[in-house]
Amino acid sequence: LAVEGAAAAAAGDRSSSKGKGAKGTAAASAAAGSSVKGGEVDFLSSIEVCVLERADVMMMQNWQHVVTVLESLNQLPKHHHGSDIMRVRLHLLSSQGALYRQTIMTTSFAAPLINAAFNQLCTSHAGKFKLVVQPVGVLSQVVPQVRQVFERFSAASSAAAADTRFEFFKTNIWPRLSEGGTGGLMLFVPSYFDYVRLRNFLKSEESDFTILSEYCSFSNVTRARALFFQRRKRVLLYTERAHFYHRYGVRGIQDILFYGLPDHAHFYSELVNLVQSGSASAAAHHATITTLFCKFDALALSRVVGQSRATKMLAAETPTFMFC
Repeated sequence: LAVEGAAAAAAGDRSSSKGKGAKGTAAASAAAGSSVKGGEVDFLSSIEVCVLERADVMMMQNWQHVVTVLESLNQLPKHHHGSDIMRVRLHLLSSQGALYRQTIMTTSFAAPLINAAFNQLCTSHAGKFKLVVQPVGVLSQVVPQVRQVFERFSAASSAAAADTRFEFFKTNIWPRLSEGGTGGLMLFVPSYFDYVRLRNFLKSEESDFTILSEYCSFSNVTRARALFFQRRKRVLLYTERAHFYHRYGVRGIQDILFYGLPDHAHFYSELVNLVQSGSASAAAHHATITTLFCKFDALALSRVVGQSRATKMLAAETPTFMFC
């Protein structure tokens, strides 16, 4: 829960903006990347209270739309829309309306995108505060007796983390994954951009894989799940958004590689609990859950392993950690 600002002051005649919330929001979203010359978002200039409810769910859609709407708030209108300029307060005419807007954001967890929006786009003169719950982790919710290995890599900056993660995966992780195994490997990817990169990499390696993403049709999903379960495909590339929207009960999982930590921590335990470590076909196979992380994944890491463990794992000299 994040709250910014105090109750805002009245701002002139708003009669033309009533009943246009959904239409205006769509217009603001469509204006991403444009200069909004026609004044389609003028009604947002007088917003006094902005509530972002369940921002974590919005992250599973297109967060850039949220940023576009927040950036469009309290801007100087392109047209006066019949308002009496003499009744409009001076701070609004000076494009300082954002300093008097109260913004409330609720989310089930903290994330870099949400924190960036709160820090950069919430600028009330009354200040801001944030309520943060210390996570306890979800490792206790894992039922199968499997090896859970967390491997840390070093990234120079948050901007370079994606490239460094891919190089680490390509150099240190993929060679040992491709050498052995009879299949049943799920490759879980939180970011769609990373998913595209890994999909292209697996194609270049001529790997025997199939995909489950949020854009797959029902027939493709059914086919991919059947091919993976029947071991006709060794690797299943699975995105977090696909799991968020559909919660597929994927069968035939023997190992999981979390290319990145899931934003929703309970996805970790849900997927690990799908591992068939106790089945007859897996009796001779000891399932392994491997997770890649760096210091810029601190928030997601703390939600999975707990705050105290995460602090030690990020500060320790050894880059590998195992939980059983």
